Amino acid sequence: NPNMPLRSFFYMSNSYERIINNRGANIYGSSLVRIPTPKCVVFYNGEEEYPDKMNLKLSDAFENQKVEGDIQVKVMMLNINYSHNQKLLESCEVLRGYSLYNEMFRKYNKEGMITKEEAAYKAIDYCIAHNVLVDFFKERRNEVVGMILDYTAEQAERDFAKLEHEINEKEQRIVSLGQVLTEKEQQVESLSHALSEKDMIIARLLEENAKFKNEN
Repeated sequence: NPNMPLRSFFYMSNSYERIINNRGANIYGSSLVRIPTPKCVVFYNGEEEYPDKMNLKLSDAFENQKVEGDIQVKVMMLNINYSHNQKLLESCEVLRGYSLYNEMFRKYNKEGMITKEEAAYKAIDYCIAHNVLVDFFKERRNEVVGMILDYTAEQAERDFAKLEHEINEKEQRIVSLGQVLTEKEQQVESLSHALSEKDMIIARLLEENAKFKNEN
Protein backbone atom coordinates (compact mmCIF):
# COMPACT_ATOMS: atom_id res chain seq x y z
CA ASN A 1 0.00 0.00 0.00
CA PRO A 2 1.74 3.22 -1.12
CA ASN A 3 -0.21 5.15 1.53
CA MET A 4 1.56 3.44 4.45
CA PRO A 5 3.71 6.53 5.25
CA LEU A 6 0.55 8.67 5.49
CA ARG A 7 -1.24 6.04 7.57
CA SER A 8 1.83 5.69 9.80
CA PHE A 9 1.86 9.48 10.23
CA PHE A 10 -1.72 9.32 11.58
CA TYR A 11 -0.98 6.29 13.77
CA MET A 12 2.13 7.92 15.27
CA SER A 13 0.32 11.20 15.92
CA ASN A 14 -2.43 9.38 17.83
CA SER A 15 0.10 7.26 19.70
CA TYR A 16 2.23 10.23 20.73
CA GLU A 17 -0.88 12.12 21.90
CA ARG A 18 -1.87 9.18 24.12
CA ILE A 19 1.67 8.87 25.48
CA ILE A 20 1.86 12.57 26.34
CA ASN A 21 -1.58 12.50 28.00
CA ASN A 22 -0.73 9.38 30.02
CA ARG A 23 2.51 10.94 31.20
CA GLY A 24 0.85 14.25 32.00
CA ALA A 25 3.67 15.98 30.13
CA ASN A 26 3.49 19.70 29.35
CA ILE A 27 4.29 20.31 25.68
CA TYR A 28 3.72 24.06 26.17
CA GLY A 29 6.42 24.44 28.80
CA SER A 30 10.09 25.39 28.52
CA SER A 31 11.38 21.82 29.08
CA LEU A 32 11.92 19.43 26.18
CA VAL A 33 9.43 16.55 26.28
CA ARG A 34 11.10 13.26 25.33
CA ILE A 35 9.19 10.81 23.13
CA PRO A 36 9.86 7.23 21.94
CA THR A 37 11.97 6.98 18.79
CA PRO A 38 9.75 5.79 15.91
CA LYS A 39 10.64 2.94 13.54
CA CYS A 40 8.08 2.26 10.82
CA VAL A 41 8.12 -1.21 9.28
CA VAL A 42 5.44 -2.93 7.22
CA PHE A 43 5.53 -6.60 6.22
CA TYR A 44 4.27 -7.37 2.74
CA ASN A 45 2.88 -10.78 1.82
CA GLY A 46 0.66 -9.94 -1.15
CA GLU A 47 0.74 -11.73 -4.49
CA GLU A 48 2.14 -8.88 -6.59
CA GLU A 49 5.88 -9.06 -7.12
CA TYR A 50 7.98 -6.62 -5.08
CA PRO A 51 11.67 -6.58 -4.07
CA ASP A 52 12.88 -7.81 -0.70
CA LYS A 53 12.99 -4.27 0.65
CA MET A 54 11.52 -0.90 -0.31
CA ASN A 55 11.64 2.48 1.40
CA LEU A 56 8.36 4.36 1.19
CA LYS A 57 8.33 8.10 1.97
CA LEU A 58 5.55 10.50 2.85
CA SER A 59 7.13 13.10 0.57
CA ASP A 60 6.32 10.89 -2.44
CA ALA A 61 2.68 11.87 -1.91
CA PHE A 62 3.29 15.63 -1.83
CA GLU A 63 1.39 17.36 -4.65
CA ASN A 64 4.13 19.89 -5.30
CA GLN A 65 7.32 17.91 -5.86
CA LYS A 66 9.28 21.06 -6.70
CA VAL A 67 9.16 22.24 -3.09
CA GLU A 68 10.88 20.40 -0.24
CA GLY A 69 8.32 19.71 2.47
CA ASP A 70 9.05 20.14 6.16
CA ILE A 71 7.53 16.81 7.24
CA GLN A 72 8.91 13.39 6.40
CA VAL A 73 7.90 9.85 7.38
CA LYS A 74 9.87 6.86 6.14
CA VAL A 75 8.45 3.35 6.15
CA MET A 76 10.53 0.28 5.43
CA MET A 77 8.59 -2.35 3.50
CA LEU A 78 9.91 -5.90 3.93
CA ASN A 79 8.66 -8.62 1.60
CA ILE A 80 8.00 -11.72 3.70
CA ASN A 81 6.75 -13.96 0.92
CA TYR A 82 8.55 -17.30 1.15
CA SER A 83 10.84 -16.65 -1.83
CA HIS A 84 12.08 -13.33 -0.37
CA ASN A 85 14.21 -12.16 2.56
CA GLN A 86 15.43 -15.63 3.46
CA LYS A 87 17.88 -14.35 6.04
CA LEU A 88 15.10 -12.45 7.82
CA LEU A 89 12.74 -15.44 7.73
CA GLU A 90 15.44 -17.79 9.01
CA SER A 91 16.10 -15.47 11.94
CA CYS A 92 12.43 -15.38 13.02
CA GLU A 93 10.54 -18.64 13.44
CA VAL A 94 7.12 -16.98 13.58
CA LEU A 95 7.61 -14.97 10.39
CA ARG A 96 9.00 -18.01 8.60
CA GLY A 97 6.04 -20.15 9.68
CA TYR A 98 3.55 -17.47 8.69
CA SER A 99 5.25 -17.05 5.33
CA LEU A 100 5.34 -20.79 4.62
CA TYR A 101 1.69 -21.20 5.58
CA ASN A 102 0.66 -18.43 3.15
CA GLU A 103 2.81 -19.92 0.42
CA MET A 104 1.24 -23.37 0.77
CA PHE A 105 -2.28 -22.01 1.13
CA ARG A 106 -1.95 -20.10 -2.14
CA LYS A 107 -0.47 -23.15 -3.85
CA TYR A 108 -3.32 -25.45 -2.80
CA ASN A 109 -5.98 -22.78 -3.39
CA LYS A 110 -4.77 -22.15 -6.95
CA GLU A 111 -5.04 -25.83 -7.83
CA GLY A 112 -8.81 -25.31 -7.94
CA MET A 113 -9.65 -28.90 -6.99
CA ILE A 114 -10.53 -28.09 -3.36
CA THR A 115 -12.34 -25.33 -1.47
CA LYS A 116 -10.62 -22.39 0.16
CA GLU A 117 -11.27 -23.93 3.58
CA GLU A 118 -9.77 -27.25 2.53
CA ALA A 119 -6.72 -25.44 1.13
CA ALA A 120 -6.24 -23.70 4.49
CA TYR A 121 -6.42 -26.97 6.45
CA LYS A 122 -4.10 -28.66 3.97
CA ALA A 123 -1.55 -25.83 4.36
CA ILE A 124 -1.72 -26.22 8.15
CA ASP A 125 -1.15 -29.98 7.86
CA TYR A 126 1.86 -29.30 5.62
CA CYS A 127 3.39 -26.94 8.20
CA ILE A 128 2.83 -29.42 11.03
CA ALA A 129 4.34 -32.25 8.95
CA HIS A 130 7.41 -30.08 8.33
CA ASN A 131 7.75 -29.10 12.01
CA VAL A 132 6.78 -25.44 11.50
CA LEU A 133 4.93 -23.73 14.39
CA VAL A 134 3.51 -27.13 15.32
CA ASP A 135 2.03 -26.19 18.72
CA PHE A 136 0.45 -23.01 17.36
CA PHE A 137 -1.19 -24.71 14.36
CA LYS A 138 -2.41 -27.63 16.46
CA GLU A 139 -4.00 -25.38 19.07
CA ARG A 140 -5.43 -22.73 16.72
CA ARG A 141 -6.03 -24.42 13.40
CA ASN A 142 -9.73 -23.48 13.32
CA GLU A 143 -8.93 -19.88 14.27
CA VAL A 144 -6.32 -19.61 11.50
CA VAL A 145 -8.71 -21.03 8.93
CA GLY A 146 -11.44 -18.63 10.10
CA MET A 147 -9.13 -15.67 9.52
CA ILE A 148 -8.37 -16.83 5.99
CA LEU A 149 -12.05 -17.24 5.18
CA ASP A 150 -13.58 -14.28 6.94
CA TYR A 151 -11.01 -11.63 7.79
CA THR A 152 -10.11 -9.28 4.95
CA ALA A 153 -7.89 -6.22 4.81
CA GLU A 154 -11.02 -4.07 4.55
CA GLN A 155 -12.41 -5.64 7.73
CA ALA A 156 -9.10 -5.04 9.49
CA GLU A 157 -9.23 -1.38 8.47
CA ARG A 158 -12.80 -1.06 9.77
CA ASP A 159 -11.86 -2.73 13.06
CA PHE A 160 -8.84 -0.47 13.46
CA ALA A 161 -10.91 2.64 12.72
CA LYS A 162 -13.50 1.51 15.25
CA LEU A 163 -10.80 0.92 17.86
CA GLU A 164 -9.28 4.34 17.21
CA HIS A 165 -12.73 5.94 17.56
CA GLU A 166 -13.32 4.19 20.90
CA ILE A 167 -9.89 5.24 22.18
CA ASN A 168 -10.51 8.86 21.15
CA GLU A 169 -13.91 8.86 22.88
CA LYS A 170 -12.33 7.53 26.09
CA GLU A 171 -9.57 10.10 25.89
CA GLN A 172 -12.15 12.87 25.47
CA ARG A 173 -14.02 11.59 28.55
CA ILE A 174 -10.76 11.55 30.50
CA VAL A 175 -10.02 15.14 29.42
CA SER A 176 -13.57 16.15 30.37
CA LEU A 177 -13.22 14.50 33.79
CA GLY A 178 -9.88 16.25 34.21
CA GLN A 179 -11.53 19.59 33.52
CA VAL A 180 -14.28 18.83 36.06
CA LEU A 181 -11.67 17.86 38.66
CA THR A 182 -9.72 21.05 37.95
CA GLU A 183 -12.88 23.12 38.45
CA LYS A 184 -13.62 21.31 41.72
CA GLU A 185 -10.05 21.87 42.89
CA GLN A 186 -10.38 25.57 42.08
CA GLN A 187 -13.65 25.72 44.02
CA VAL A 188 -12.04 23.98 47.01
CA GLU A 189 -9.08 26.34 46.81
CA SER A 190 -11.44 29.33 46.68
CA LEU A 191 -13.41 28.06 49.70
CA SER A 192 -10.18 27.35 51.54
CA HIS A 193 -9.02 30.89 50.84
CA ALA A 194 -12.36 32.31 52.06
CA LEU A 195 -12.15 30.22 55.24
CA SER A 196 -8.60 31.42 55.84
CA GLU A 197 -9.75 35.02 55.54
CA LYS A 198 -12.61 34.35 57.99
CA ASP A 199 -10.18 32.64 60.41
CA MET A 200 -7.95 35.71 60.24
CA ILE A 201 -10.92 38.02 60.94
CA ILE A 202 -12.04 35.85 63.89
CA ALA A 203 -8.49 35.74 65.25
CA ARG A 204 -8.22 39.51 64.99
CA LEU A 205 -11.60 40.01 66.73
CA LEU A 206 -10.58 37.62 69.53
CA GLU A 207 -7.30 39.48 69.89
CA GLU A 208 -9.09 42.86 70.06
CA ASN A 209 -11.62 41.42 72.53
CA ALA A 210 -8.85 40.12 74.77
CA LYS A 211 -7.06 43.48 74.57
CA PHE A 212 -10.32 45.30 75.50
CA LYS A 213 -10.81 43.06 78.53
CA ASN A 214 -7.25 43.65 79.69
CA GLU A 215 -7.62 47.42 79.38
CA ASN A 216 -10.88 47.37 81.38
